[in-house]
Amino acid sequence: MSKHLTKVKIIGAIACFLILFFIINFWSTISQQILNHQQSSLSQELTISNAVQIEQLIESATHTSLILQSKIKSNPTKIEDISTLAKIIIKNTPSIQHIRISPNDITTHVFPEALTPKYKNKVILAPIMPHNTASQLSTFYSQPQLIDKQYYIKCHIPLSHNNEHWGYLSYQINLDILFNDSQLDFMKNKSYNYQLISMGAYNKSTILTQSNTPLQSELYTAAINIPNNEWFLHLSFNGESTNSLYLINFVFSIMLASVFTLIGYLGLSEPSRLRKKIKRLTTQYESHQLILDQIMNNVNDEIYVSDRNGNVYLNSSNTDNSNHLPANILLTKNKKTLYSDPMFEEDGKTPIHPSEHPINKSLFNNESIIKTVVLSPAQADSYILELRSQPIYDELYNQVGALCIGRRVEINTQTSPTNKHSS
Repeated sequence: MSKHLTKVKIIGAIACFLILFFIINFWSTISQQILNHQQSSLSQELTISNAVQIEQLIESATHTSLILQSKIKSNPTKIEDISTLAKIIIKNTPSIQHIRISPNDITTHVFPEALTPKYKNKVILAPIMPHNTASQLSTFYSQPQLIDKQYYIKCHIPLSHNNEHWGYLSYQINLDILFNDSQLDFMKNKSYNYQLISMGAYNKSTILTQSNTPLQSELYTAAINIPNNEWFLHLSFNGESTNSLYLINFVFSIMLASVFTLIGYLGLSEPSRLRKKIKRLTTQYESHQLILDQIMNNVNDEIYVSDRNGNVYLNSSNTDNSNHLPANILLTKNKKTLYSDPMFEEDGKTPIHPSEHPINKSLFNNESIIKTVVLSPAQADSYILELRSQPIYDELYNQVGALCIGRRVEINTQTSPTNKHSS
């Protein structure tokens, strides 16, 4: 029966473990899928927000053109008057390398002036657009160019005067400096990799900037709206791989299922084990008690064992006719205080006060004492009793009671001074 029950417990524990494992693993997988979906949504939002920021940075680099346009329109014949203003704009906007002014689409003024020989008399050719007319030209950007290992882009802003096309105001923007003001480098600290590319003719791509580590397989892409350009920002999350996360989930499921299975197994088997242990200890106690009772019933000496309060919870069977215990010592078995027989010193004349009884001396004074006394029962001859008493201590040396042993001393009653019938 016991072996069969053990087999049932083992099979039940295995079945419980498997069920818990699949439940926990399913819950962990669903949680991971939800987390991945949230991570994907966050990555896509970050890609779009960074793309919008780059658009805004390029627009902000050329927003000063409105001031220059106003100055030029107010006096288009005196372009030299805006020299100071153009230099201030270039100084306060590090990403702007130079500013060109091209009346009739031919460059005549360049700021700073040191670049004038390089760009003077350059012709600005606007791209062909279906909606462009002679009086309605749009701002356009050139394709990114690599100059001295840095990428630049030109922004050509059309100017009109008296509702007629007047020329162009051009900005050359350093993209490397511009990108330093973006959050792309900050994304590396957030476990993201990025790559910004420009698509040219024949779908030829040019990498304008990228992170130090390559992109992962799962990409998030956002287009950057730059006129006459096709720019795309790619972003990837450089986090835990799917395989490593699956392994973590698998190990986590095994550990958690094992813990719950162990708790359940102990919860079911522990009460049974405790009942068996209690039954075994009870049987041992009854066996030891039986042996102790046989010993106590067959000894010649009187034996008393009391607790700290003077309640005798163990005594030999031959103590029933002995009434020498003081009134404060209570036999637990009959629940009543004994009436003590008169007790004298060895001379048979000097009475002994109950507080001087050896068991009281051990119980209240912590004394180990051997004393010979004379007892004078009312209905029997006097006799001599040797009393041995000592305190009982627990494992912490705290007194928990007292032990008293009485042994009769055989004497010649005819010559004894304690014989009640002597003269």
